[in-house]
Amino acid sequence: MTGLTTWQTDDPCPACGTHLTEVCGPASDRVIQQCRACAWSVTWAAPQLVLTAVQSEVLADMAADAIAYRRATTTGCPHCRPSPAADCPEHSPDHAQIESYRQLAADLTPAGGER
Repeated sequence: MTGLTTWQTDDPCPACGTHLTEVCGPASDRVIQQCRACAWSVTWAAPQLVLTAVQSEVLADMAADAIAYRRATTTGCPHCRPSPAADCPEHSPDHAQIESYRQLAADLTPAGGER
């Protein structure tokens, strides 16, 4: 199984007028429009989400809140206290998630730093 998603569009084929079919994969950076009647096709870059400055700030704030929440869950843990990167079986997923949140916040802030 390829995991491709296929759907019929309302767009007519420029060659024959039949409704086009779009094909896209779950991690694809492109969308293929094709006509099954005459074999016409075109490949487009998948649309990318562009955030406004305000939206980026809100998401960065959300990441900071999420980091604080995850840190609070490990505060009283004797295994996490000596080294936050230690493999505490209960909290290592929290530490991995904190790193993901940090990376997201860095990607969303103009200076690339933590807020």
